[in-house]
Amino acid sequence: MFFLISIMFGFLIYIMFFRSFITKPPTEEPGEIYIPPNATSTGYNGSLPKPDTNTNTNNNTNTPGKTRKLPKNKIKKISQEKVQGASINRKTKDIVYYDKKEGKFYKIDENGNKILLSEKTFFDVQRITWSKDNNKAVLEFPDNSKIIYDFQKEKQLTLPKNWEEFDFSQDSKKIISKNKDSIRDNNFLVTTNIDTGKTKIVSSVGDNGNKFQLAWSPDNQIVAFFVKPVDFNHQEVFFIGQNEENFRSVIVDGLGFKGKWSPSGDKILFSVYDTENNFLPNLWVMTKSGAYKKNLGIETWVDKCAFANDNIVYCGVPQYLEKMMGLDPSYALEINDDIYKIDIAKNITKKIPLETTYHNVQKIMVSNDGKKVYFVDSRTGRLYEINIKEY
Repeated sequence: MFFLISIMFGFLIYIMFFRSFITKPPTEEPGEIYIPPNATSTGYNGSLPKPDTNTNTNNNTNTPGKTRKLPKNKIKKISQEKVQGASINRKTKDIVYYDKKEGKFYKIDENGNKILLSEKTFFDVQRITWSKDNNKAVLEFPDNSKIIYDFQKEKQLTLPKNWEEFDFSQDSKKIISKNKDSIRDNNFLVTTNIDTGKTKIVSSVGDNGNKFQLAWSPDNQIVAFFVKPVDFNHQEVFFIGQNEENFRSVIVDGLGFKGKWSPSGDKILFSVYDTENNFLPNLWVMTKSGAYKKNLGIETWVDKCAFANDNIVYCGVPQYLEKMMGLDPSYALEINDDIYKIDIAKNITKKIPLETTYHNVQKIMVSNDGKKVYFVDSRTGRLYEINIKEY
């Protein structure tokens, strides 16, 4: 803990006194493909294909470090207003979001039509957590009140004020949350059946609430990650099940672990930072068992990434980063992002050629056919669409 506090203190001094204004230009020309020449991996159990650096694309053989020009893609603004809590339904391709100014929830269908989700007005919603089918959402308000609202049935369920952070099960029938109390022995992870209101204690939390990351797995076995440091450059990730299962933990290279499940749940995409990389964020992928781990050679945070399918990932990637920025992503808000497509199986990383590159990705979403990428811009708060050209 002393080590981490020292790092943060040093980072603040660096930001206040030594960090220069942003003047560094992008190092790659727009419209190039880049294949990381030395993506590292540890362990292999056969469930994730080995890197193939000689993959043929469009009848052109790509080898590490080589580039070729690609046609540029347009970025289309599809919301005039600032959006909050945007989420995509991967089956219907509808995007749902909250308009804070109006206090209304809307959806945009795949044809670009804006449709009101409910006539009900919700004033000043602070945080939104959507169910996997986007039919329900946990809404949190400034007075710390919280509800689950079902937009199909137009019904709501009031939640305890001392519950924090939420995630839905894959069938959208349950939620997991953190019960926070002034008495440490009353701090738990709890699951709740939305229809019956029945609550079940999953795990004791104690004073370690910030070490638990809610992450309901697609197979419904795991509901959270518990992450603790091992040494200066490693963390141990434990998998918390619904029924006190004894899952094998995984050691990852780096600190600041944040993970995201692939659609099938057989892989975990995660970002970390470490001393060897000047505390810049590194993007990794590993199998659920942790037997195979691979550094994808991309410096970004997992929050800026989304799966198109089990092997294809799209990410917003800062055009450059300064030392120690992995500790706090907010310091990269003034840096423009490029959009990258990562093929995990083939070990090919492509920078999507864009007509404009002055956006900063807050959240990225992908249609299930991979033909459309959506993102919310951190600076404007608006929603944008990219029709991905085949190449």
